[in-house]
Amino acid sequence: MRAISVIDIPVHLKESFNRYVEHGILTDDFLRAVLENNLMAAVGMADDDNIKIILHICRYVYNDMPAQCHGNKVNVNFWIAHRGLEGFIKKEVK
Repeated sequence: MRAISVIDIPVHLKESFNRYVEHGILTDDFLRAVLENNLMAAVGMADDDNIKIILHICRYVYNDMPAQCHGNKVNVNFWIAHRGLEGFIKKEVK
């Protein structure tokens, strides 16, 4: 069996994560559970495709996303409230 790489994470998931990182927009409860580090909820909500690659999704979040935007509910809510990187950049420009 071939190992799944980050490249194999579906484009729609990468796009959802990018919207979240850049603008603080979350599209579904599965992604929120992953970002909040809530394994039980993430596994419970994962569809058949995502359950097969959940380890790789978690690695992608851990290795390729800003640490401040995931890990627990506080971080996720803060990131959403500040509209992701866009909000931080606007704040710095003022």
